[in-house]
Amino acid sequence: MTKLILWFFGQSGAGKATLMRQLRDGNVPPRLTGDLSAHARRVEVCGVSCDTEMNNDWRQRERHLPQLVRRQAEGLPGTAALMIKGQNTDLYPHRWSSGVFRAVTRTTPSCVHRIVFVWCEPGEVYRRWQQRGQKKGGDYWRDQSMSSCRQELEDQLKWIGSLRSKFRVVCVDATHADYKVRDWPT
Repeated sequence: MTKLILWFFGQSGAGKATLMRQLRDGNVPPRLTGDLSAHARRVEVCGVSCDTEMNNDWRQRERHLPQLVRRQAEGLPGTAALMIKGQNTDLYPHRWSSGVFRAVTRTTPSCVHRIVFVWCEPGEVYRRWQQRGQKKGGDYWRDQSMSSCRQELEDQLKWIGSLRSKFRVVCVDATHADYKVRDWPT
């Protein structure tokens, strides 16, 4: 059986890391598990892809993540799925030829890559951003507007939408705690 790499993309605050943890721990409905990681007997998180320090430095992420993912994927049995928390910088169109997403797909050619687009209503994402702004060090989130929230969603829809012809994309609505697979947002 072919190893599966699941890329989790979505807006900041949409719930990518939460969904990944719940999937890893078996705390999501079986129908959702089947849609995301069909037939995987083991699901692992690529921890370094969730590392805040690496995510804040796209050069470091671009330099190290592809090889780290390759090594982790090679160590998994053929019935496993590896989850990667994607970042906007992994998808920027002007960096597609050298970006993280493309580099990882090239360094792991024996793996099947799927994209999980974690979608959330913009008003809910904005509410989560404001909650983050109340925490220590939350100045960045406090300064974000509803307009910037909508712009990030538009960018994600465009970038991930452009990959739908090459990769299977599953859209998960994370607006509420009961995750649902849904049609592509319009």
